[in-house]
Amino acid sequence: MLLDLYLSCLSSVIILIVEGGNQEPCDTHNFIDDWKRSVAYVPDNPHLCDSFLLEDWYRVVSGTGELMPTECPVGGWRCGTTNPIWLSKDSFLIPLIDGVQENENTYPDVDKTVSRIVYSVSDENCKSKKLPIKIKNCGGQYYVYYLKPVQGCLTAYCFGTELPCPEGQSSETGFTPGCGSFPNTTVSPKIAVKMHEETVKNKVHLTPKFECTADDASEEYIFDIMYYINNVQIDSATKRNVSYSDLGRAVMLQTHWENVFKPNMFVKCSMQVRVDGYTSPGPKTFSDQFFAGIKVPNNDRGFAVKEGEILKIPLEFTLPVGCIYPVENPRERFIRKHSCFVQLYNAIPKYQRDKCENEDLKFLTEQCGIKISNSNWNEQHFIEIRGEIDNKLNMRDRLTFLRLWSDPKHGSNIKILRIWHSVHLPDIKVLITDTDELSFGKSCFSHNDPHMQNFEGIKWELQNNFNEPSHGEYIMYKHDRLPQQIHGFFRKCSTALCNCGIAIRSADSLFVANFCETLYKGQRRVNRYVASWLCDDQNMIIEETGNTYMVQLPSGTQVHFSHGQVYDFYGVNSIQITSSQLDFDLTSGLCGRYNNKNDDDFIERTTLINLHIPEDTWRFAKSWKVDGTDESLFSIQGKLPELKYHLQEYCTCNTPQKGDNKPPSYTCLSSTEMSNCRQIQTNQSVYHASCLTSNYRSKRDVSNIEDIDERPPMFPMYIEPDEDHVPSEVSFGWKNGFTEEIARNKCQVAFSKTLAYSACTKYVPSVNSDDYVKECVEDMKIIGDDRFLKITLETFASTCLGNAKKMENLTVTNRTETENRTESANDTEALESDLKPPLIMSILEVIEQSTCPDNCSGNGVCQHGVCRCSNDFFGVDCSREKTKAPLIEKSAFESICDSSERPCKKFIIPGLDFYPKNLTCKFRPFKFIETETHIDFQENEEAFTHRGIYKSLFLMFCEIPESRRRRSADVSTIANGYFISISNDGLNFTEELAVVSFDARCYSCNVTDFWCAKEYQLDCPFLKIKVEDVKDNTVYIGIGIGVGLVVIILIAVGIFLYLRKRIKGTNRGYDFTKEHIAMSETQGDQQSQHAQEEVTLLPKSDKS
Repeated sequence: MLLDLYLSCLSSVIILIVEGGNQEPCDTHNFIDDWKRSVAYVPDNPHLCDSFLLEDWYRVVSGTGELMPTECPVGGWRCGTTNPIWLSKDSFLIPLIDGVQENENTYPDVDKTVSRIVYSVSDENCKSKKLPIKIKNCGGQYYVYYLKPVQGCLTAYCFGTELPCPEGQSSETGFTPGCGSFPNTTVSPKIAVKMHEETVKNKVHLTPKFECTADDASEEYIFDIMYYINNVQIDSATKRNVSYSDLGRAVMLQTHWENVFKPNMFVKCSMQVRVDGYTSPGPKTFSDQFFAGIKVPNNDRGFAVKEGEILKIPLEFTLPVGCIYPVENPRERFIRKHSCFVQLYNAIPKYQRDKCENEDLKFLTEQCGIKISNSNWNEQHFIEIRGEIDNKLNMRDRLTFLRLWSDPKHGSNIKILRIWHSVHLPDIKVLITDTDELSFGKSCFSHNDPHMQNFEGIKWELQNNFNEPSHGEYIMYKHDRLPQQIHGFFRKCSTALCNCGIAIRSADSLFVANFCETLYKGQRRVNRYVASWLCDDQNMIIEETGNTYMVQLPSGTQVHFSHGQVYDFYGVNSIQITSSQLDFDLTSGLCGRYNNKNDDDFIERTTLINLHIPEDTWRFAKSWKVDGTDESLFSIQGKLPELKYHLQEYCTCNTPQKGDNKPPSYTCLSSTEMSNCRQIQTNQSVYHASCLTSNYRSKRDVSNIEDIDERPPMFPMYIEPDEDHVPSEVSFGWKNGFTEEIARNKCQVAFSKTLAYSACTKYVPSVNSDDYVKECVEDMKIIGDDRFLKITLETFASTCLGNAKKMENLTVTNRTETENRTESANDTEALESDLKPPLIMSILEVIEQSTCPDNCSGNGVCQHGVCRCSNDFFGVDCSREKTKAPLIEKSAFESICDSSERPCKKFIIPGLDFYPKNLTCKFRPFKFIETETHIDFQENEEAFTHRGIYKSLFLMFCEIPESRRRRSADVSTIANGYFISISNDGLNFTEELAVVSFDARCYSCNVTDFWCAKEYQLDCPFLKIKVEDVKDNTVYIGIGIGVGLVVIILIAVGIFLYLRKRIKGTNRGYDFTKEHIAMSETQGDQQSQHAQEEVTLLPKSDKS
């Protein structure tokens, strides 16, 4: 019964919501159209109830009338309900909140709003319950009412006093009064939309118009024509007594409906025939409904697209786009195309997004929108989308929705086009078919030392056993059409090669992880940094978990790598590149061509000849080796070689987080607006370098560049010539007592003992443990020991986990509940609750708990592939003790800081085993003081400690406290330095590192022998002061000469020539006996070229 009442109530109120937000009451889209609310209607079975009515403004459009009755319907049982609500005549005598004066009319004057009281009737009680309402007079045309829901049923508001005409009679409205006889003659109307053209103030106005005609109409009849939008009659468009010849002029114009309705409306018309001799017109006959707006054909069935493929969704405008332009204007065509348009946006609705972005679809349309103009509105348009590759084996096809809407602030500003503001279309259903199975497991990798595999699964060896040195930079992956490249850097380790760096390019963005050794200024230096130059709106996604990174390129191609101890150095454990469908038949490099063929994977870059492996291994590898810096991706400035490409741009488009009528947030290759999710994504260990850097600043201001103190040392990559290169003889047999049987048994036993072996073998068949056992055996044969065994086990586990995460079925199988887990991005400690296993886990969680490095060394628990360590241990494998001092990498430390280039308040300490919680820096200060005769080294201040700043597993910062910085303000002090040592517990410290900061424009310092010397450059502040003094003296001489010329005019020429000759023979300046040196180690190299071009020392003076 209650449900019947609810439905009957809703059926009596037509609510048409076109535009949200606060609006003028007269523009309400809530309409009440129910003749049974007439006070003249006495129901046999009352059913109306307004307890479910929404509190809002309403317009009454019923044919019975729009006014509330002002007489009490005594006894009730009127208006289709038991307890009708009426407007009392004397309610205006009651003082009201709007300050209504006494003796005014019950209904308000034009454009006025009043507050009134209404009553419900209960039997003979005319004032059973009191309710406040508001009434507004809308321009003298109609009234609107602000109504509230009533309490209890059956109670409803009354409107109107008329009833439908009795059967067999009719009237102009179909309601009383005026009911009478009518002809039984009808016609079959049809409705069409056309462009209406009229000239107003010397301007052509083009607007849509609706025309109602009938093929069976004849000249002997007169017609009444009415128009309806969404079943609401448009009174202002009603035409009566229209002759046959005037039917074409009985139209509905935009002005008849633009203030109430928006496009995407249903329009129809009705015609009644008038015949002489009858008091009323004949029955109404209606045309079919016409949809006026933006139409998506076949939207009821939806659309389907495969991952990586393109789909064009058609779009049709069934309502003309208007325009205004001057009469006989030569730019008419341009105005109609570029000034008169509708801006339509397309995006993924926010209700489908867990956080910020849904990337199921990518859009070709520029900035997630499409423009339809007055000149092409009647053509078919398309929204071009691409099914996004999610790199997962989906259990079922993905269903997503596409939304189209217009934004009032970004459309045409022409008044007649405002009808298109804030127009929404029903969401479009799109089914995305999974295609990842075709590329699943298609990975190219380089496992130390390095064992290579291309996309087709063919394995080969890149060792140091060729006639030429093989260490250096190689192109592993290059896309033929997209601006994507991946380079690996391999260094010598014993008789083999090892991964030490990886560089990933996507268009103008670059990501580099560099742990390679290099030769810099005659010294062995080690790079220890992970940096990114995201210069095209972050066109790659970077995720960091412990010591593992995942980088995803726009094509869906993924790169996985980890860093850690490799052989006898810290480097990259493995590099794995997973292809996507957009890579198919478009890849080259050491990874070969991904196309499911085996006869074109070893193409020599220069000759394009397919070579044979292993006979031509070096010839193939050498062709993809990077020689010189022109194509290197390991530039310390992030400089990229020029790459010519034509890329069709697709965007990720999402509706805005706040406000439905705003432009979408979008992510494109070169977009200027970025969605928040991608911008706030951070990575703890990645240094995000600026793309707007200058190699030389003529004005050195370090006040706003404190971030440069966090820039890790980056040493240029240089490979020392190996003139005495001897190929490593890795194939001559086993060493150190190892045999094939011993090595294989050792490897198989090690694998079988790992937790990952059982779970991965059972559930992730794409990762074959036998392949990794073969690598393990080969390593032992090459090296002669098992030092690569641990790395091989970790590579197997991480590859298994990566593939498992792509298998959607593993995330839900057998999963019912798990305990909540507490995770921290930079903390590897476990809470007490973390040490308890979950009650029931999914298969993926089982694998995640089985694939941590070295099973967390027995000192922690494995969660989601990351170790959570117990109290006394930390590290990616929980093998580091908190009480032990970290390891410092001196060859990666920068001992000189140029105070004219950076603040020198924060010093970067490279090393290993930094514990994030209790890092402590100990500073032992020293300084260099300049006297009149020499520069002294002093070390007499007390040591102090300050909390260290954790950056990553291999980098930390030591920052000088603010109080200590102020103490250093001493005029005679030309350089400040510190002996710095590090501790994880505040007790056990490392050996000391020495660092000195000074102005390299004026001095040169060294912390190896601890000395400083004057080396003035042209921009040295002290030098400028002295040069200004000389310039001032020149000014005074000039003034004296001028005065002399005025006083003694006759001998002026002679004196002037004499003095001029003397001045030309005199040079101003100082004698600089030493050349300037680099300002700091790595920063100096970036400045030297420009400094040499722009700095020229002044000639020596004859006198000091």
